[in-house]
Amino acid sequence: MTFHDTRDRVVAQIRKRLRNGELTERALARQLGISQPHVNNVLRGRRKLSPEVADLILNYFHYSLLDLFKEGELRDNLNERILDETAMDVGVLRRKIGLGQEWATLRDRQGRYSSPCATDTIPESLVLARLLPDARMSSVQCGSDMALLDISLAARLTDCPADIFVVCRGTDTLLRWIRSGFRTLYITDEQTTNHPQDWEHVPMRWDERIEIVKARVVWMGKETSLRRA
Repeated sequence: MTFHDTRDRVVAQIRKRLRNGELTERALARQLGISQPHVNNVLRGRRKLSPEVADLILNYFHYSLLDLFKEGELRDNLNERILDETAMDVGVLRRKIGLGQEWATLRDRQGRYSSPCATDTIPESLVLARLLPDARMSSVQCGSDMALLDISLAARLTDCPADIFVVCRGTDTLLRWIRSGFRTLYITDEQTTNHPQDWEHVPMRWDERIEIVKARVVWMGKETSLRRA
């Protein structure tokens, strides 16, 4: 979002309104107090739109600069700025998440990336993990091969049906949804989420949850999209 982008969008707004018959070059020039040839030259790209004239046009349209950009563009730009301001280096677990992969918090000394998303979690609680394909969560993973995890105690004890967690089941470390019940933890995946009778029931005391739930997923995506730290 540069000045050139803004200037081009102001000109695009004029062209659009001329095509729709909402105004004419002569009427616009009269309202702005400039000559019609000047308006014509700007629209044809022969002259650049000055900041002063751009302000006059925005006032005439009752627009602010924000009105020239779509909501998604503004959100993405804001997220990029937040990420740049809060970027932190995150280590990568040596072991992957998937079938046959036991949980371990040892980091790969060779692998560190900048955090792929903004978060208020303390850096020590964040870690990246490579994902193995999981047929029972294929739509959720959607080709993702990396996940950003929050391994803090607070994250592991948080109950949120929409969040995905890393759970240990025997020698497997898996991405699953969880639900808490009375002295029971319910574990579900894509194939069982709409069938509560098929959820895995794990009897446990309140202090045993952290032995099963190892992390909350903050982000999933492609390793190739990450920036090396």
